[in-house]
Amino acid sequence: MTHPAYAVSEGGFITDEGALEMYGIGARAGISHFVVPGNKPDVIKQVREVVEVEGVEPVFYAPGFIAQGGNISDAAKVAGNRFHGIVGRGIYRAQNKRAAALEHTSQIG
Repeated sequence: MTHPAYAVSEGGFITDEGALEMYGIGARAGISHFVVPGNKPDVIKQVREVVEVEGVEPVFYAPGFIAQGGNISDAAKVAGNRFHGIVGRGIYRAQNKRAAALEHTSQIG
């Protein structure tokens, strides 16, 4: 997911193909809401393609921004219109939470 060493290509245990197949299995089972790694737009694009091939219009929820280096705009561009960025530490650890929330939400769209 958003952290290093999840996929085999990053030194983890889950094969890259296996991770994508999990999304495909979910789509074939009628799932339409998926969590994707917000700091990996290339993975979001691959997941979207896998899910859409199964005839599902996906809704994506993505963590991995700010503290983990993801860019909300980049993720939103590849995720499509049904995208929800999850920002935790980027807001709750900010000195001015309102300003942080406004800054981060301005990147969506």
